[in-house]
Amino acid sequence: MPDGSIRWLNAKNAPWLEIVQHIFINTLTGNISSLKPYFHVHVTRLTSSRLIILTPKPGALSKAIKTIDVTERSLATPRFLRIDETSGGYIAIRFFDIRLVPKIP
Repeated sequence: MPDGSIRWLNAKNAPWLEIVQHIFINTLTGNISSLKPYFHVHVTRLTSSRLIILTPKPGALSKAIKTIDVTERSLATPRFLRIDETSGGYIAIRFFDIRLVPKIP
């Protein structure tokens, strides 16, 4: 929270959390078919992986999220995740294989 406190959420107190968790896990594992009810899915094949671009279908998600891009290191192994918000902000998450990069910058 902005004041530094921690707020724990669970699906019982925040029913929307289950859907967000479902989307996040399936995005990271490359399970595209389970995301089609929520997103228009565009997949670009790269040399040994994919770039997956998710655009929310009309509804609550489209009011907050513009796109979610996932670049894979290899099939179903994420390297980079970017969530572009309708507000103009974004969240970027980079994934490292700590066996190959012992000191993360």
